[in-house]
Amino acid sequence: MLAGLGITGKVGLLFGSIGLAMLVMAALIARHQLDFGRRAAVARGEVVDEKLSCSRDDTAVHPGAESCTYRPLVRFRTTAGQDIEFLSTMGSNPPDHRRGETVRVLYLTADPDQAAIDSWLDRWFITLVSGALGALFGAVGAALFGVDLAGLRRRAWARRNGTLVQADFTGVQRDTSTTVRGRNPYTLAAQWQDPKSGRVYRFVSADIWYDPSQYLQGRRQVGVRVDPADPRRYWMDTGFLPPAGN
Repeated sequence: MLAGLGITGKVGLLFGSIGLAMLVMAALIARHQLDFGRRAAVARGEVVDEKLSCSRDDTAVHPGAESCTYRPLVRFRTTAGQDIEFLSTMGSNPPDHRRGETVRVLYLTADPDQAAIDSWLDRWFITLVSGALGALFGAVGAALFGVDLAGLRRRAWARRNGTLVQADFTGVQRDTSTTVRGRNPYTLAAQWQDPKSGRVYRFVSADIWYDPSQYLQGRRQVGVRVDPADPRRYWMDTGFLPPAGN
């Protein structure tokens, strides 16, 4: 069934995969931080400088714009009497610290260069951002996938159990809202009037990744299997068209 997913479902799978990867990354970072916290020794450190770090934005949002943050340079002394300096991984603008400020430092006695300011920002900010983005991507992906999968199941049910009707063919449509590798899909459009209720139903086929117009010359009707209880649940038979690539 997954092979028949439309572009919405495939985008949902992509978003879900990205979300899962980010959640796994957040979990690994959190595990590292917990392990580091259990093994680390504590020292008093002093902010000896604020290092300005700038990066250029090369995206289309603000091309060429620079983003600058201040990262504290911290000095502390280990229990063995060794003086160590390290640059915090986190920065801010304006700076969160000032020169001469005393901060709590965590470090590994076996490798004191592995040190960090013991603050929520320095230890957990990346974990929180990764987890939040992962949850967001996962939720959007699940919603898109669910919508497409529900439609796929409705079409599969109609294909197996629906009543075959002959709908009037009304034309070929090009879906310019969807682009994959520079290509837009096409769909067949048809309509059918329910003889019982007199209501007119409009049907659209699944995506066709080439222009099928040349194979539809003179065609007046297409077969559609509908649910008699709810003709909005349907499946249009496009098996008379050649497969894509032919």
